[in-house]
Amino acid sequence: MKKIVSFIIAAVMMLSLAVIPAGAASAAPAKSEMLGVLSTLGVMNGDEKGELNLSAGVTRAQFAKMAVTASAYADVAGSNTGISPFGDVSAKHWAASYITCARDLGWLYGYIDGTFRPDEGVSLAEAATVCLRMLGYGDSYFTGSWPTGQMNMYRSLGLDRCITAGENTKLTREQCAWLIYNTLGAKTTASTAYAQTLGYALDASGNINYLTLLSAKMEGPVIAGTDWQSQIGFAPRTVYKNDVSSTAAAVSIYDALYYIENSCTLWAYSTRHTGTLDSVLPARSNPTSIVVSGVTYPIGSSQAAVAVSSMGDFRIGDTITVIMGRDGVVAGVMDAKSLDSTLYGVVVGSGTGTYSSGSGSFHSAKYVEILGVDGQSYKFTTPSGYLNGTVVKVSVSNGSVNISQATSSAVSGKVSATTIGSKKFAPDVQILDYSNGQGIVISPSRLEGATLTSGDVKLCVYDGDGNIDALILDNVTGDMSTYGLLTSAAQVGAGLNAVSGFDIIISGQAMTLAMNGSIAASTGDAVRIDMTTGGTAPSVSSVQSLKKAQLSQLSSASGTTVVGDKIRLAGSVQVYENKAGGYYYTSLSNVSTQTHTLYGWYDSRPAGGIRVIVAVPR
Repeated sequence: MKKIVSFIIAAVMMLSLAVIPAGAASAAPAKSEMLGVLSTLGVMNGDEKGELNLSAGVTRAQFAKMAVTASAYADVAGSNTGISPFGDVSAKHWAASYITCARDLGWLYGYIDGTFRPDEGVSLAEAATVCLRMLGYGDSYFTGSWPTGQMNMYRSLGLDRCITAGENTKLTREQCAWLIYNTLGAKTTASTAYAQTLGYALDASGNINYLTLLSAKMEGPVIAGTDWQSQIGFAPRTVYKNDVSSTAAAVSIYDALYYIENSCTLWAYSTRHTGTLDSVLPARSNPTSIVVSGVTYPIGSSQAAVAVSSMGDFRIGDTITVIMGRDGVVAGVMDAKSLDSTLYGVVVGSGTGTYSSGSGSFHSAKYVEILGVDGQSYKFTTPSGYLNGTVVKVSVSNGSVNISQATSSAVSGKVSATTIGSKKFAPDVQILDYSNGQGIVISPSRLEGATLTSGDVKLCVYDGDGNIDALILDNVTGDMSTYGLLTSAAQVGAGLNAVSGFDIIISGQAMTLAMNGSIAASTGDAVRIDMTTGGTAPSVSSVQSLKKAQLSQLSSASGTTVVGDKIRLAGSVQVYENKAGGYYYTSLSNVSTQTHTLYGWYDSRPAGGIRVIVAVPR
């Protein structure tokens, strides 16, 4: 009978109790995160369709590659070409370089007959011994017969997380994945996590920090050309467009591309802004950010930095297009003549600004400030004036900027996650909810279940496929209003001459306010306060009572009325306990339908919600 020398060594021994390490590996992360880490490292990737085939078996050759790829020797393995490490592993074998590297490191050996048997399934005991060797636990750490000591150490170090196989079990791809991942987080003989010896950061749980790893392994940005796959050097299997799952077909010329070749993953970003290059900060000799039409953008690539530097092609005052990459940085800069663009928004201000010509002289010009449908605020010089609240279209063509009043298409109906009525949202739809100089960007999911009328829509623009590409709404969320609990009110005069003073509690703060006109609410009501920004200072334009409903159920996301209507909770819902004639500001966790009678005051706008809850002790 042939005696197996094993993956690491033939006759190894029993664990020495004196060297059991303190602190086994920490709690396991989600399987998806574990697989994401190994994919990013190139340890485990899918087939040509991206399938991981986790239930398939793993051969000794495949595990040798996994172990080496997870180590500091992944690049070294590639240089071991033209070497036949064992009699049954030729120099042309696909895993020859990895098997050679692992053999030279002393991580694995063959059988006593000189063979390696690369196509045999790898057992837990064999694979665990390889991993122990990676951590530095060699022969001197064990006495007795193999694999008793190795298996004890395997468990002591926490290499067995999420693995229930016996020592002689042939491992699956999923079991091998957990074993390699656990090894990365385990302590070496120097009491340092193996991942840290490779330069990877750990999270608070002691596992590899996945986000940090992605950033470290990610390459780019590359500005996509017509043959962008040649630029990055591979055909991606996983594609994200503007941080949403997508396909390679959605990648467009001039997108900013970031990628990880190991996992065949690509991130593409298509946001662009066009305007006047106002300034380069801190100086053109060392640019770290630029100001374009009044908006400051951090520079995120050497290509962009060179383009606006003293050695680049652009000068202060030029009309440029900035290509935005991940994390809101400038990935590239182009002449605006190279790429036409369109921006929709609402005028929120105007004035006269002083601008540099780039040669030391200055000039004055009128400008308008526009809140774009993307939530950004822009300034464009223009000879034409526009009233605040005007919805405009900013078109850049052949380097020239043109501002005009926007024309809206019709849309109305009930909103789902993908449609308004019969009209579909474009995949990268932009939605701005606006009121009186303020706006917030929202997602279609915020509108889900609401019914929009034509009066709720200030602007609707369709793309070439007939999908909704941009929306500007008229405060359908109500988020631009202020909410509180009215505790007293008094009115002097009547009609147009009426002046009202009132006491109100807003987020637990008592204050006294006044307005011209009558208050459409009574003491004890929860109210919505709308402001006007005209004049020298903001002032109250209206105070209106919210709708009231008794709640039979309450969760952190919604309240259910006694007639069965489910109403979402606003993100900043205010909760008050009404006792002894007063109102006391509290939190959701302190009230319930078991201990209180609950009343929800809600904004009936299409995408509003419960803004104030009053709890009366039972």
